[in-house]
Amino acid sequence: MKHINCKVCGAPLEIEQHCPINTDELNAPWTGDYEAIAYTKMTHLEHQVSVARWSSHQNEPMTEKKRAKLESLVYENVGRVISTFPLVNEN
Repeated sequence: MKHINCKVCGAPLEIEQHCPINTDELNAPWTGDYEAIAYTKMTHLEHQVSVARWSSHQNEPMTEKKRAKLESLVYENVGRVISTFPLVNEN
């Protein structure tokens, strides 16, 4: 089976369609990461990769140094599966 990765952020995709990481900030894949890190379900590096992937889809201005760091994290982790931990609704 051929592995398909997002051409923007390198995240593995189930099918070659819209990348689920390309979403608004309220639904960003890293919103529940701090809790996951606290419960040792996720490492800090995995969180950084998740944020880097999400940021690579955004068109927000950033310094060259920050963009280079994010691009490096994305490049080094192409195809790596990172679990997502969305925030749980408190209703």
